[in-house]
Amino acid sequence: MRKHLLSKLTASSEGAPTLPDAPAPPAAHSSSPNARQDYVDRGASRSMRLAIEDIAETSRRMTSGEVVVEIDPAVIAPSPIRDRLEGGDPAQDLALRESIAVYGQRVPVLIRPDASARGRYVTVYGHRRISAAHTLGKPVRAIIVQLSDEDAYVAQGQENNDRRDTSFIEKALFAARLRAEGLDRARVAAALGVADTLVSKMTVIAERIPTELIRAIGPAPSTGRPKWEMLAGLVEATPKAWGAALETAEFNTAASDTRFALVLTNLLQGGRQTASFVPVADRSGTSFAYVRRAAKETTIRIPLETKPHGAQPFGDWVASRLARLHEEWRDDK
Repeated sequence: MRKHLLSKLTASSEGAPTLPDAPAPPAAHSSSPNARQDYVDRGASRSMRLAIEDIAETSRRMTSGEVVVEIDPAVIAPSPIRDRLEGGDPAQDLALRESIAVYGQRVPVLIRPDASARGRYVTVYGHRRISAAHTLGKPVRAIIVQLSDEDAYVAQGQENNDRRDTSFIEKALFAARLRAEGLDRARVAAALGVADTLVSKMTVIAERIPTELIRAIGPAPSTGRPKWEMLAGLVEATPKAWGAALETAEFNTAASDTRFALVLTNLLQGGRQTASFVPVADRSGTSFAYVRRAAKETTIRIPLETKPHGAQPFGDWVASRLARLHEEWRDDK
């Protein structure tokens, strides 16, 4: 930060800001023998004063969020209250890193000074961009603002709401954490962009479902409030039953929304073990189907989310070709 503030004084002449031209020196026949020295002193004082005023103005603009600066991501800590769950889409993180590597970081993050550690900062929002820059070994383009904890959390929630890519359960957990920090319901509603009454429902759901289970399932981006409410009721009715689903091979290799569906189905079936399902993966190692072989039948389960954008669901495609596959199987005998 100090280096940045003083850059205008130490920058090279190429592209560096210039100070106003000094007035012409006094004539040689000046009656005062110290006239030239007086001129130098006055000129130096004026130049230094202008430089100091420029530094002060730059500092003021930086701390008021008016300018973008470059910061080492190593000195930026995450927000104490996280708004995302682990287990999101790795492809999105990779795409963000590749974009920053090729085009640079176009949108600055928002950070605030760390009151407990001089020269360090706390993230208000932009965690993924900071992580990507850290991985790439690049500085982070950031706006620095002075915010209280409460105002920072509200700004964090509002930015996430504007992006519209956080899931219901992530927002519910965020709401519960904000309430635990002492924010009133109206402030939490403003942060999330929802009605006050929904804040209460979100908080209750987040509190009824064990955090361990929520983290195991992940963000489940396509799963909304009604299904999470149903899961909360089933978990309370059978508190220990949900653990069985988490121990299956199918759960461990499935995408987040499928993991939610597996837990919900397991509880609806009375918590019966479903460990006999074995994942089937493609060449990239991504599971696209699950097979369970029993004495009298073979069950194939194909999650709907394996459907490529704009294409026929894979399960429907397989079902439409079962007759042909059966004929091929008979011809091979």
